[in-house]
Amino acid sequence: MPAAPQPLRFDRFVLDEANALFTHDGRSVRLEPKAFAVLCELVRQPGRLATKDALLDAVWGHRHVSESVLKSVISQLRSVLDDDAGRPRYIETVSRRGYRFVGRLEAPHPAPAGSGATTPAIPLTDGAAEQPLPPMIGRESELARLHACWQRARAGQRQLVWVEGDAGVGKTTLIDRFVAEAGGGLSARGQCVEQFGAGEPYLPLLEALDALVRRDAGRVAVMRQAAPTWLVQMPWLLTEADRVALRAELAGAGQERMVRELWELLARLTHDAPLVLVTEDLHWSDQGTLRLMDHFARQRNPLRLLWLTSFRLAQVIAEQHPLQALRGELRMHRLCEELLLDSFSETELGAYVESRVPGRAVAPAFVQSLHAHTDGLPLFVVSVIDGLLASDAGLPTRADGWARAGEQVLSVPDGLAGAIEGQLAKLPPGTSETLGAASVCGMEFRAATVAALLGQEPAAVASACDELVRRRSWLREAGFNALPDGGLDTKYAFRHAVYKHVFYQRLTASQRISAHRQAARALVQGRAAGVPATSAEIASHHELGLEPRAAISHYSAAAESALGHFAPQEAFQLTERALALLPDCPPGAETQEAELSLAASRGVAFSLLQGIAAPDTVAAFDRVRTLAELLPQTPARALLLNSIGWNLFTRGDYEGALAMTQRIEAISQSFDDPVLFVFACNLRGTTLANMGRFGEARRTLDDGLAVCVRDGERLPVQQLYVDPEASICANLVPPLLQLGLADQARTMAAHAMARTERRRQPMARLVAHWCGCLLGVRLDDIHTADGHTTQLEELVATTTIQQALAPARWFRGWVEMRRGRIEEGVALVREGVALYEQSGTLAGSTETLGYAVEGLVALRRWDEAQKVLERAIDLVERFGERLWMTELLLLRARIEAGRGDGDGERRAIEAALREARAAGALGAELRAAVALAERAARTAADLATLRQVHARVTEGFDTPLWARASALLDGAA
Repeated sequence: MPAAPQPLRFDRFVLDEANALFTHDGRSVRLEPKAFAVLCELVRQPGRLATKDALLDAVWGHRHVSESVLKSVISQLRSVLDDDAGRPRYIETVSRRGYRFVGRLEAPHPAPAGSGATTPAIPLTDGAAEQPLPPMIGRESELARLHACWQRARAGQRQLVWVEGDAGVGKTTLIDRFVAEAGGGLSARGQCVEQFGAGEPYLPLLEALDALVRRDAGRVAVMRQAAPTWLVQMPWLLTEADRVALRAELAGAGQERMVRELWELLARLTHDAPLVLVTEDLHWSDQGTLRLMDHFARQRNPLRLLWLTSFRLAQVIAEQHPLQALRGELRMHRLCEELLLDSFSETELGAYVESRVPGRAVAPAFVQSLHAHTDGLPLFVVSVIDGLLASDAGLPTRADGWARAGEQVLSVPDGLAGAIEGQLAKLPPGTSETLGAASVCGMEFRAATVAALLGQEPAAVASACDELVRRRSWLREAGFNALPDGGLDTKYAFRHAVYKHVFYQRLTASQRISAHRQAARALVQGRAAGVPATSAEIASHHELGLEPRAAISHYSAAAESALGHFAPQEAFQLTERALALLPDCPPGAETQEAELSLAASRGVAFSLLQGIAAPDTVAAFDRVRTLAELLPQTPARALLLNSIGWNLFTRGDYEGALAMTQRIEAISQSFDDPVLFVFACNLRGTTLANMGRFGEARRTLDDGLAVCVRDGERLPVQQLYVDPEASICANLVPPLLQLGLADQARTMAAHAMARTERRRQPMARLVAHWCGCLLGVRLDDIHTADGHTTQLEELVATTTIQQALAPARWFRGWVEMRRGRIEEGVALVREGVALYEQSGTLAGSTETLGYAVEGLVALRRWDEAQKVLERAIDLVERFGERLWMTELLLLRARIEAGRGDGDGERRAIEAALREARAAGALGAELRAAVALAERAARTAADLATLRQVHARVTEGFDTPLWARASALLDGAA
């Protein structure tokens, strides 16, 4: 494996790519992952041009990402490096082409002696008991290509290999042979399952990781450190206390984080030995697994991993499976290796027949006849030969037996299914029924489930299945489940999907329906006893058993599980499948209740995928609202109303949000529910603050905070996405600042941050850091704003919380403007505003647009600033959002002053004073009074106004605004 890249040093910075660390004077400097990757790309090639396309390709992996995103990242890097775009010391812009690193690199420190020692090779094994492999004919070139890929993977070049071909062509046989022959590493397997792979995300990868971890208990600790989002999905590896703590820590974590954690885990696991990761039957794969495969193929950093997969190409194309698009994309960019398997040639078929009867003569006529009959499909060939050997045991013992076989008419039916049917007649009594029941359960099944369908003892069914496994006929072992009583429950799988299909087709329609109903009940009973069974699997059985209401209930539970697994796309798909069954359910309250649950999960999924104010999210929550009004009010439904209220808030429908808080508070009083009361206060107070009713907002939020303090740990904080006490404290910051209570605002912000650091809830962190940024902006505190902006950027990088993306951009823009990089800052603000608008979100837009106006004023682009300002004021009038109206009027005054209109400037400042006084906003009033007194044409009355306002301020004496006011008054004394 190539040596890890050495740390690169320039000036007082050290870039340690191998450990994902960037330091300045020995102190860690926080960078977004994308920014870190861009810096690595630039510093690796000092003095050379890195084109925009090359950077987008290397860091974003061929994705459709605009150049503005790259420009934003470069601005972030310049901010961290304190680099000037006009006179760069580190990153130089090459107009319209890209960027160049122009810093001077120092020589790296030499590595310690012995650091290049290699780890001894270990046998390649997947931990399963070794079994004799069937003979493999042909495939020499394919096997050689696999070994070449393995050598590259061992050297640190990640490899993605697809073994493609029809059912029965020998994909698994080739993979098994390669795994058996390869050496010097580990292997792990995962299987995509036909009926349920799309319902539960990442099943094949979880299966493979589970196998790896079970082989070495020490890997659980590695997984806890490197990949907690994956460990939480394997609860059997954790104690109950650890499970609860881990779920709370990971609430709101997203798929992007899961991707990063998986590669970090695999990098650690493959440090000492490379890994072959086998994923079979991708034609049944879930989209989450495909996304991971896409990400894996596009990354360039070293990883000692060969990801070996198989799928049926014809099925992928015919069913327009998402794998088809991914295959085309990765093939176009040469990011994968394809092995397309064909059927046996006549020569290969003859060699196979000879391998079955060593030393016997095989007539060419027989080979020709068999090839014509089977088209050389290996599975079909095996079925025919097995049938011949079983039907005439004496035939191959004679010297001319195989020569005479060619003269016979082959008695195997024309199709592969018919060939299998011919073998069915030779099965022992009851075995056919056992396999028929197993086919209902899917490609993989448990003996206990099949026993429930047959009305037999599980031990008897397991014994029959074990016999088939020992004979390598029909079935194979597929692992074990640990039972609550300490026993083991064996899982089995059909050796080929064709077998399962034939047995399933032999059942009549009524038999299938009855069997699926029994299977669903058996799985539910087993799950109650502690045996794993997914809700998607149970739902599918109910659906195939024509029990739509039960299917909908379990699909709904599966959707909630998918959201808990950070898989909103899969949750959406599950709700789609369930909603399609609603017309089959009788109308009434029970059906409405089921739809309500689905609509709620759908709304959450859309909010994570598209944003909380996106049209699909709005439509889902509107449906939740309609259904909730049709059903009796309960605390659980009131929680849904709270979600609807916040949706209305983000869309700028403040009156609608206030009306929703009244309904929530009424239900809280009816049921004496303190949680609902706190929720109502939080939503109402935040809404009032945005409407400019700061005093009411503060009182309402204080009421909610008092309940949080009173009830303390009795509130079910762990069950909520957002700690209500942290959220209320954060939401108190803006009204307190407008009221002139800067010290109290800082106290609330600090308390919110302390709560979120303990709870580690991503949504609570979003609220706390957002309000922390507002604290920095309104107090003109660049350091505070910068710190909280960095935390927002980290949330963007590590979670699926889309709401963090836009504010991270515009607050970074504000910081850049304050540091003198005004053009870059305005661009970032506008980018954030555009992202916000794309999601349909409006709340807070007036203030954000004000940041852009501020930058344009600093650039003296008066007309452009006026247009943006008028747009902001139009939003004030349309939605009643007056929280930033005083500041907007003060910006108008600056525009008038810039245009030389002193009278217009004064009128705008006086309007700002009136606005602040009407809202009782002492903080805003002080800003307006300072602006009035700072005018060149100020009067004694202006200073008197400032003195009167200044005298009413009771805190915030260390702020820049207070210092400006005091200096004006001292100078006039």
